[in-house]
Amino acid sequence: MASPETNARIEMRVPAAPLAARVRRLIESQAATDDELLDHLAAIDPLLADGARALLASATSTVVLDEEVLRLITHWADVPTEYLTDYTDETVTDRTDAELDLRDAMRAAGASSIQFRALGHMSPDALRAIAHSLRSGPPTT
Repeated sequence: MASPETNARIEMRVPAAPLAARVRRLIESQAATDDELLDHLAAIDPLLADGARALLASATSTVVLDEEVLRLITHWADVPTEYLTDYTDETVTDRTDAELDLRDAMRAAGASSIQFRALGHMSPDALRAIAHSLRSGPPTT
């Protein structure tokens, strides 16, 4: 396996605030903290952790990141890479946001990630409807 130092780095300029908000949403969806994500990245490559830290702390409108930072974050959060690398793709955004919403609802209801995966491929609206149903609780009789 090639080390991170030997792989070609692809840097990209990204809008800091919207992308940082998505990363924070992914951290929340994992019931984790910023530090837990940063520690995970630092174990892989400290420079990648520094890039994620810069994104989360950025006070500028844009930040330059190694694309690998975004790929590793999406892998850690188990979402499509495009959720962070192609943040203008509304279809990916809508579906991923709906999946995250459902994951949160399922976790609150005591379900496991295995049960989430068993749902298969559903439309974002169907995922949101299930999440809403879970949050509403059992019907009253």
